[in-house]
Amino acid sequence: MSLSIKNRLFLLAAVTVVALVIIGVIVANSVSTLHKIEQSDTLLSDLKVNMLTLRRHEKDFLARKDLKYVEAFNVTAEEGLSDLKKLSAQLNDADIEAPSLDSMGAC
Repeated sequence: MSLSIKNRLFLLAAVTVVALVIIGVIVANSVSTLHKIEQSDTLLSDLKVNMLTLRRHEKDFLARKDLKYVEAFNVTAEEGLSDLKKLSAQLNDADIEAPSLDSMGAC
């Protein structure tokens, strides 16, 4: 089977176009996954802030014996649990295993 130069060039162009489309799909998928991981990182940062805020409320309550710190602690704890559930869901969507995260939410 002998192809003319013209037909070889068309075949090569078609193969190149298909390869570029495949690369485009792979890049789009990677960007989507990277965006999900970035959102998870933001939630993780929020969780760290919530934990520090919980410690602050606890110390304030122990030092001042004022019940407003208990209420603030409970509100912050609920926010933290909500963020923890969101983070767990996002990691599951990205097929990232985090068994320690699941055990934290069970507490």
